[in-house]
Amino acid sequence: EYQEEGFVKSESEFDADNNLISKSMFKYENSKVTENLYDGEGNLLARTISTVNIDNLPIEVYQYYGDGSLLYHKVYTYLDNNKISSIEDYNENDQLFTKSVFRYDASNFLTEVQIYNSKNILAQRKIFKNDAKGNATRISIYSISDKFGTTVNELQSITEYAYKN
Repeated sequence: EYQEEGFVKSESEFDADNNLISKSMFKYENSKVTENLYDGEGNLLARTISTVNIDNLPIEVYQYYGDGSLLYHKVYTYLDNNKISSIEDYNENDQLFTKSVFRYDASNFLTEVQIYNSKNILAQRKIFKNDAKGNATRISIYSISDKFGTTVNELQSITEYAYKN
């Protein structure tokens, strides 16, 4: 269901027998978006409160359990071209848990995501190889660790993608 402005007003999920499983209701106030997620009985399961920029991209997101306790908090920063520069993830105690830093090539295709731990130490790298359209064709994930008196990149996984023309 959509509002007149084109924003989502609500989303409902039904089972095979057309019984309501869940419903999300959205409220928009200037740069603040609130989503309330209810189960099929009408009980509040979660609330997400987002602050968005002029381009309607999230700047800050808080998600709460139905009882009002914090689940997580995220802070987004962007480059001038609206590509994500970084995402800071905060835990249920609102303490910085991880920070992801995004890197792009000259064509503005994502090439790397560096993930830092709560002590601002590089913990993981995701390296992206892209086709001419910017589609990821290979994602290599490396863990970063200190071994033998130096920092090493240990390959964790490689995922390859193929696209039909």
